[in-house]
Amino acid sequence: MKIERIQYKNYRSIEESSIEACGNLNILVGKNNAGKSNLLKAVKSFFQYLDADNLVSVMSTRAAEQEIYTTGESREASATITITFLLDEKAATN
Repeated sequence: MKIERIQYKNYRSIEESSIEACGNLNILVGKNNAGKSNLLKAVKSFFQYLDADNLVSVMSTRAAEQEIYTTGESREASATITITFLLDEKAATN
């Protein structure tokens, strides 16, 4: 199984972004404050809080609120991280 696509919205300093066609090895290149670390933190958050019980408790903390990107008070304070996986043929048949 490998990651095929990563999408995240309203996460840290990124309003919305995605990366597609992930390979076996991916290298992130960009200027400072371009969002490279945010992508890695989004993936970490996805796996760390995959369990629904953890997600509810984490999102209720004040520290989690700092992870959500907002442009103003009228915007709903929520972040979305979506990861699409591609199963290889061996994994699909087992």
